[in-house]
Amino acid sequence: MDLSAPKQNLSTPLKSKSVNSTFSFKNIDEISFWRVVILVSVAVFISALLYFFLWIGQENEIRNYKKSNKIGVQVQNQNSKKPTADLDQERKDDTLTINSILKTYFLKNKKSPETLKELVPDYIKNLPTDPKTKDSYNYKLSTDKKSWEVSAVLSNGSSFTAQGP
Repeated sequence: MDLSAPKQNLSTPLKSKSVNSTFSFKNIDEISFWRVVILVSVAVFISALLYFFLWIGQENEIRNYKKSNKIGVQVQNQNSKKPTADLDQERKDDTLTINSILKTYFLKNKKSPETLKELVPDYIKNLPTDPKTKDSYNYKLSTDKKSWEVSAVLSNGSSFTAQGP
């Protein structure tokens, strides 16, 4: 039994099919066309399914987020407790707000107010107070009455101070 490759006549040149460099739908046979149509249809169907599942997942996440925030608001209202970091940030913001208002007062009047109450109502409607104790913030006027310090006591006992002008 001979397992060698079949003999070819090497004296005649091989004929090659001419390759057409332009694409035309006429050159595609019917089976290949339907394979491509089925492949594209399956890809579109899978994409639609993935989009649908992602959309459902996103809706569930939004629903869960809203539920957790409602629970958080109810608990916060019941206990009226904020995390200490939030309270400290609010104290710092209030201190910087008061300092900014004091600078505006100083630029207009060329002097610092004797008390923070002089800022109400022309410069601020209501003075901010400590979010937990509801006490007013510390205001210390210098002896020359041209500079000041506004400070708040933070949750850990340290002081946050803003100075002016």
